[in-house]
Amino acid sequence: MAGARGVLTRMAAVRPATAPAEFPPPGFVTKLYPSCTATHAAVAELIALGSQAAGRAAAPPQAIRCGLDAFVPRILIPGLPDGPDAARFSLGYCLAYAALYGALGPEAFAPQAFAAGAPADPAIRDLMGRITIETDASLPKGPSGIATGASVTLIRDDGTVLSGRREAVPGSRQSPPCDADLQRKFAVCLAPVCDREAAGDLWRRLSSLSEFSSAGALLDALPAAFTLLGQD
Repeated sequence: MAGARGVLTRMAAVRPATAPAEFPPPGFVTKLYPSCTATHAAVAELIALGSQAAGRAAAPPQAIRCGLDAFVPRILIPGLPDGPDAARFSLGYCLAYAALYGALGPEAFAPQAFAAGAPADPAIRDLMGRITIETDASLPKGPSGIATGASVTLIRDDGTVLSGRREAVPGSRQSPPCDADLQRKFAVCLAPVCDREAAGDLWRRLSSLSEFSSAGALLDALPAAFTLLGQD
């Protein structure tokens, strides 16, 4: 990295690349959740429906129904996941966690979230038993010929029914992420090494590449942006 032949030395006089004209490019998906992409549309819509309950006392929903392309369940894992890797491909687990916690971040797949070959939280195990996955042929097909969206029905504890749908997976060309989505993911990814304020400062610098005269100037500015738990 360093030294006369190092990457940083060779890049010092190279102007930083500018952002592409269109993002994401065709066929590319910016993953907003640390799970299989096939779970994302349903998770995003469920979180949006759950946010409509703001101000109410949190309580597990009575049931959740999710509609997908007929092909999608083939790449997912049914039943209770026995650990983090299986959980990333378990739509039931991802929906249950998102419904109960209003988010789906790295902590959902931490080793301590599982015990004895199943999710450690009994509320998640219980809610997974009340989640129904069905085929929704009305979802529009994507470029691959498979629908990447999802329809979701949330039945609250008081019987209120909320329904919604995503036409395409969030983060795709058909449903591109907004700046807030990207900044939120950036901060979550950096959470183990710096706080949210430092992550925000770094995000602003990296979002303004054209303001730096060279890659070297950008690299010189980064140490002042944040401290990684006391490390350089």
